[in-house]
Amino acid sequence: MTQAVVEAISNEIGVLSERTVKPHVVLVALPIEIIERTYNARDVVGGEDDDETEAGPDLDFRGLLKVACMRLRLPIQLLWPTTFDPAYKISRKLKESSERRTQDPATIAWNLLTAAYYKAGWLPWRLARDAQQLRTSYVGLSFHRSVDGEQVHEHSSNV
Repeated sequence: MTQAVVEAISNEIGVLSERTVKPHVVLVALPIEIIERTYNARDVVGGEDDDETEAGPDLDFRGLLKVACMRLRLPIQLLWPTTFDPAYKISRKLKESSERRTQDPATIAWNLLTAAYYKAGWLPWRLARDAQQLRTSYVGLSFHRSVDGEQVHEHSSNV
């Protein structure tokens, strides 16, 4: 099953790699059903037929797909629905804790676009700073009282 899914996805990405104008990076949004059937395939023993065994370290879905796409010289970014939609849940069989909190939409967009930008061969940038700004250090102090109200705790940080 795992190898068949990898082959199907890599064949579709292969078609994209043969276009006159190739994409710089391909986003692969995986449905939960594919994730559930392939993510832990290396831990599954036996298939539908007793002679068919899909187990072993060679069935790492993510690794197999990344290698297949490297051969095509086309970077990919895998997306799980749980990355951007808190309504989706991952089976406990796949993850120790299915209570993964989704980041806010701005952080999701920033992380996804920065990853795609980098994988497309570009380097993320930031505004150039005046050398004078690099010589300044800011210190933050915060205080809070313990629950019983008996102690005051201090925390400082340098920025």
